[in-house]
Order: sequence, then C-alpha cells, then structure tokens
Amino acid sequence: MCSNQNHAIGLKVKGQTPSTMVDRCWPHIGHTQLRNSFVHDGRFRDPDSVISLVRVLLKDFQDLQVLDQVDSLALVRPIPKWCPPPLNHFKLNIDVALGLSGAVGVGAVLRDHLGAVKDMFSLPRLGCFDVDVGELFAIREALFAARHVGFPVTLAETDSLIAASNIKNAFSSAFHQPLVADVLDVFPSLDFSSFLFVPRGGNQVAHALTKYSLTNLENKIRIGVCPYFVQHVVYADIQ
Repeated sequence: MCSNQNHAIGLKVKGQTPSTMVDRCWPHIGHTQLRNSFVHDGRFRDPDSVISLVRVLLKDFQDLQVLDQVDSLALVRPIPKWCPPPLNHFKLNIDVALGLSGAVGVGAVLRDHLGAVKDMFSLPRLGCFDVDVGELFAIREALFAARHVGFPVTLAETDSLIAASNIKNAFSSAFHQPLVADVLDVFPSLDFSSFLFVPRGGNQVAHALTKYSLTNLENKIRIGVCPYFVQHVVYADIQ
C-alpha cells in the first residue's frame, strides 16, 4: 500500500478530512481566500501536502500561544538577567550545546563586578552523553580553560539545576562522580557557595558562545575581547 493511501486511511479513521484538518487551524491565520482556494477549488489534494500544511499552521499557532504565555509571565515576574558578582570577584558563566555526530560546544564568559568581560571561551569538543553529563563536562572544560589563562574564578554559574546540585552535594559526600571530582580539583579554592544555578535568561552570553563553538572547530580564548556576535547580549546584561 502506498504512503498516500496510508495517510488517507489515517485521516478517515480519525474522522478528519483534509478540509476539516485545515479548518481547525485556519481561523487563527485569517487568510480566508487562501483557505478557500486550498479547500474548494476542486483540485485533488495529496494527503501529504495537507498534513504538511496543517503541521506548519499548527506550529505557528503553538508559537503564538507560547508568546502569549511569555507576555503574561512578564507581567507577573521579570525575566531573569545576569547578576554581577561582588566586588573583587570573578564569575564564570558556562553552558553546553550538543550537536550532531558527537559534536559538543562549550561556551563560557568570565566577568567582574562591573560586568566587564575578562575572558570568553568557545571550546569545540567531541563526546556522546546526555545533557546532564554534558553540563558537568562543560563546567570542567571551562574551569580548565580559565585556570590556563590565569584568572581566579570565584563563582561559577550554570543554567543546569542538576549539574549545580550534583556539585554542591559533592561537598557533603565521600563519593564523587568522575566529572564532579574533576570540577572540584580544578579550583580547590571554590566551595559549596561558589557554584550557582541561574535560569537561561541569565546565561545568554555563554549560550551564544556554545552555538559558535559548534560551527568553529578551533579553541577560541579571547582575553578582554568581546566578539561582535555577542556584543549586544553582553550589553543587554549590564543595562
């Protein structure tokens, strides 16, 4: 049986015709003439094209709903932003992105109490692991890079609550996961209070650097330099 017949049977079993499927989404778009020409022009519509169209319209509708939810939340509480460390402290924000074929992008930015960038790291790596392990891996790699350039990290911040909790719990446990043990060994001066969780809204610069490191296969360590593609994010953090 061909794929088109399979789709047609699926539509019939669920009580959905191409016309009713489009009708479910089209009122939210408002293009009446385009809707009428698609449904009532008398031409045969391949079920694949109908399903493809409905998926596009449904995705648009869902995106609008998400934006509505974000707008309503913004009225209740402010969007999290990056917070500067105390005077004479340096905060390292860290994030990770997992790409295809084992590609791993580590991004980190070190800033002082004024929000001035001291270091930025884009570190492409390879590995096959889940996101939670990837977050710990990124923290270790970013701390190693920061130690290499000689800046004293006093605070480390991640948008992974699981990673931050695993590291904090290690201070009260005799057993350490290998990655957690590595993290604790990089900067022995860091203690329980040094590892912080921050929502994604407060980790945007590190997040942007992870995306860059997935497409650039060389370690990029920028001391006191802010590349153009994250300048607007850094500026927004200190406003």
